[in-house]
Amino acid sequence: GAEATLAYVSTAEAERLRRVLRDAKAGEVGSERPIGRMDTVPEIADFDASVGGERLRRPTDDAAVDLVRFRLTTARLLRAGLYRVSLGYLAVAYSALQLAGFQPEDLRELAYDSRLTAVRSLVGAHPAVAAALFAALGLGIAWAAGIVTTVLRYAGFVLTDDGPRLHTRGGLVSRWTRTLPRGRVQAFVRRSHAVMRLAGFVRLDVQMLGASSAKGGAGGSLDALAPLARLDAADALAAAVRPLAPVESWHPPSPLHARRLAVRYVAAAALVPAVGAWLSLWALAGVALVPLAIGLAWAQARAHRYALTADALHVESGALWRTRRTVPRDRTQAVTRRATWMQRRRGLASVVVDTAAGPALGLRIHDLDAGTAAALVADLRV
Repeated sequence: GAEATLAYVSTAEAERLRRVLRDAKAGEVGSERPIGRMDTVPEIADFDASVGGERLRRPTDDAAVDLVRFRLTTARLLRAGLYRVSLGYLAVAYSALQLAGFQPEDLRELAYDSRLTAVRSLVGAHPAVAAALFAALGLGIAWAAGIVTTVLRYAGFVLTDDGPRLHTRGGLVSRWTRTLPRGRVQAFVRRSHAVMRLAGFVRLDVQMLGASSAKGGAGGSLDALAPLARLDAADALAAAVRPLAPVESWHPPSPLHARRLAVRYVAAAALVPAVGAWLSLWALAGVALVPLAIGLAWAQARAHRYALTADALHVESGALWRTRRTVPRDRTQAVTRRATWMQRRRGLASVVVDTAAGPALGLRIHDLDAGTAAALVADLRV
């Protein structure tokens, strides 16, 4: 549906309008009890980045005091920025270096001008060192961009709970606040990359129904509940928002899933020497990528799994960047069974699940046996 934005009003007027709209919504609902609402809100113990039991006065209502569910400390904020290095940032960093006319050869010239004899001799004897330093420079720029973006976005981030609604707020230069009704939560998304998992950290988001995210995205995009939290703390927070039965067992896709991924990745790796030969570059540069492609396919297949409990569907995917998507059964809107021509030849099918917030969730179970896929679709449609 369409949404409206009222810009350039005073803070006091914005808070007054929020109260009016919230009270009007409460009157419209009447005595109806939102899904997930709790008369007594339990506190979360051992919550590293939160202050357990702390109460915080709501900025939109001086008389209301909410329970603090999560608070992003300064140290945790900087750590979240260190973890936020994406391919997009890397592309922008290297593009900026290219636009500035800075090449690996420039690093060699700087090394020659350096007073450090060891650096000058190392770079002069090994041109690959200059290329490695150039790559490290781009990575450093991307790393700094991730830190700055995270600080600007999530400085002072706090998640509070008043029972039927969650409230988030944060921002360094531009402050923002969000109200997330429990009854509109469609799915939970827990994300991490390899370094975060080694340190025991994840990011927890929710998909909301019928509203743009705090980032200004379209309806169905994700809102952060915890930009960076310990794994057990994120699970406890998700359980406080919407209690769900624990996962007792996971199910992998068909063993043929790894083969299909290997064929796809090896084919992509084979394009590198072809392009290299066409550009008169190292024609065999992509040969070393073939074992890497096979290993990545195997890791991706091992990381892909699903679990169906009495009240939710859980799907995990991704070897380097791992995502777990959890959709309560009563939030599934469309369940689709799909099979390409190659999948049909091998007796495979994929299952796609959408919520009422739209297909932005991206929940897909790849390469199940056709019978298993049909049974799963039938079970989810009950």
